[in-house]
Amino acid sequence: MQLIDYPEKMRLKSNIYSYNTALKRLEKAIDQNDDCEVYASVGELLLWILTTEEWHIAHNKRYRSEKNKSDSGLVIYGLRHAYNMVKHNMNFFEIYEIKSSGGFNSFQFNTTQFNGTREYRWINGVNVIDSDKTNGKQYNNYVSYLQGKEISSTFKNSIVFLNKVNNPFLFK
Repeated sequence: MQLIDYPEKMRLKSNIYSYNTALKRLEKAIDQNDDCEVYASVGELLLWILTTEEWHIAHNKRYRSEKNKSDSGLVIYGLRHAYNMVKHNMNFFEIYEIKSSGGFNSFQFNTTQFNGTREYRWINGVNVIDSDKTNGKQYNNYVSYLQGKEISSTFKNSIVFLNKVNNPFLFK
């Protein structure tokens, strides 16, 4: 493991704080069925998770091999494509779909749902792709690791992995 200096360690700690705060914001938005806040939180989580990954690429020689051996690390490959779509495709405004189950659904009139649950899931990869501009490997990673999965759990999985690879740098 590489030795890191104080500013680099503080940057990592700030990234951890930021993605944990963004995850709490996402969970609250989901609980409140606040679609705009979910959208903002997804973008924020993508930013902080991938910024933390960039930190590891620069400071952690074992990062890539650890990521490739971990199911929760592999999710980050899919998140990279989702982030690039949010960042670069200005026509792209929806990265998730809402799946409803149980209860009475009154979506024809407003977004209120009684006695049911809503799940926010990553949309089908075909809906994400601008085929002329998209990296095929990133698309395949999106399909493999995110498509159709519940968004909160995919973020939590990636955070489990990041926390594992963060720890040696924080406690040394």
